[in-house]
Amino acid sequence: NKVAYGVELVRSDGKKEKIAAKNEVIICGGAVSSPQILLLSGVGPRDDLSKVGVPVIHDLPGVGRNLHNHVAFFVNFFINDTSTTPLNWATAMEYLLFRDGLMSGTGLSEVTAMMNSKYADPNEDHPDLQFFFGGFLANCARTGQVGERTGDGTNTSGPPPQRMVNIIPAVLHPKSRGFIKLKDRNPMSHPLIFARYLTNPADVATLIEGIKIAIKLSETSALQKYGFRLDTTPAMGCENLTFGCDAYWECAIRRNTGPENHQAGSCRMGPPGDPGAVVDPELRVYGVDRLRVIDASIMPSVTSGNTNAPTIMIAEKGSDMIKSRWIGKRLWSKW
Repeated sequence: NKVAYGVELVRSDGKKEKIAAKNEVIICGGAVSSPQILLLSGVGPRDDLSKVGVPVIHDLPGVGRNLHNHVAFFVNFFINDTSTTPLNWATAMEYLLFRDGLMSGTGLSEVTAMMNSKYADPNEDHPDLQFFFGGFLANCARTGQVGERTGDGTNTSGPPPQRMVNIIPAVLHPKSRGFIKLKDRNPMSHPLIFARYLTNPADVATLIEGIKIAIKLSETSALQKYGFRLDTTPAMGCENLTFGCDAYWECAIRRNTGPENHQAGSCRMGPPGDPGAVVDPELRVYGVDRLRVIDASIMPSVTSGNTNAPTIMIAEKGSDMIKSRWIGKRLWSKW
């Protein structure tokens, strides 16, 4: 009758167990596991389910489709500093005594920027690039001594290693779309993930523009006082191209693609009649009653930035929708 009434799970000892739901079943496995659970349950594209022998409960073509992610590239720079392992007895005592120093923060990863590429509409408040920063990592010293070099902590011969930092542009509005399928009907098998990053030329162009902005940023006086120098080591497989030209950067981003952990869209929300929609505006799965998906997979398009807070907001809104159905409508006084 296409009504969700519970879940079947496999415990750590291999035994299966069924748990009945009093009201609804809520799927919140994320952009990979949520479509996988639906597919294993017989909700998804008929042809895909039939190929792996899963009985079709409801033919829903959008399940597993529209998978996308923010795609980035690490642009590496050397600075005028010896690459040492800063977490040692001195920094540990600094944190223990004063709650200050390297152990009290996350370094360069605390810094981010939202910027327009030349392809973004400047009239809209909708940047298409985000920049992350990293590389000045607070690594633990093997010996615990101050000034230990990275790598082999006992090797003090030869020139000191230079510290490397990264400026990492990421495409915020990716147009490339991938999909997820089942490998087989075994719930313990990992699904087949076809990310299809950079298959849309617009994503390639935007990311190359982000690389150029990162290089220009490194040339500013604010960063030049630290001696920022671009690492010109060619990407493996791109050695035959002139370093720094557009063709080289396209080769490099395809060879060293940096996907963020911002997967979204594989159970996307949409209005009734939308053939690619999996859930309605109240996050209910089309065609199956008492079943919702509440996580980043319902985003029609990934948010313009990190997905943690937006996913929490989706969960908060979803909980209100659930309560509205089973407890009754509530008049909000805060909004």
